[in-house]
Amino acid sequence: MKATHHNTSRARSGPALSLPKKVRQSAAVIEIDVGKNRIMDARFLCVAINYPYMFENSLATMNIDRRWAPAFTLTCMEIDAALGNSTHGFRWRLLADDDGFPLWAYTLAAEYNQKVAITWTPNGPDVEILNPANDPHDRLRETIGTIIGRGVERAIAATGGAEQGETANGGAANDSVFSYPGDCK
Repeated sequence: MKATHHNTSRARSGPALSLPKKVRQSAAVIEIDVGKNRIMDARFLCVAINYPYMFENSLATMNIDRRWAPAFTLTCMEIDAALGNSTHGFRWRLLADDDGFPLWAYTLAAEYNQKVAITWTPNGPDVEILNPANDPHDRLRETIGTIIGRGVERAIAATGGAEQGETANGGAANDSVFSYPGDCK
């Protein structure tokens, strides 16, 4: 079964992804058999199929604790809504478990990156951060940062506020199938 993103109102590209054999989909629930390992590759989530532009050209780790999947999915949906008709080059740069806490980093297209201007003065260097011309008040980056912050808070709440030093592979749950409301269409 192939699942692709069919939102024609946006110019987004990406290869059609095949669902892994361990994914079972019913009308309202998607189940992913991850065995006893709580760490899963986020590119197997339906959100990666629905928003492939967010996962393009990723060379870094894309692993999340499976208990974070609903929070991560909602975060991706909110980011997509905030981006509007353009992706602005958004993509996940790193998804990882940092001692039991989500580490979710992203990047935007170069024209949305801030620049650092260093001017040498008699008193030493004067450093100034310049916002991009396309977003002079840096609202896009601020909005995305706020959305990701909320998503991380939801993910932490889903794990019961993991103690510092507890890894995602620890804990009491031993169920091997993770289910959440979703649709890979």
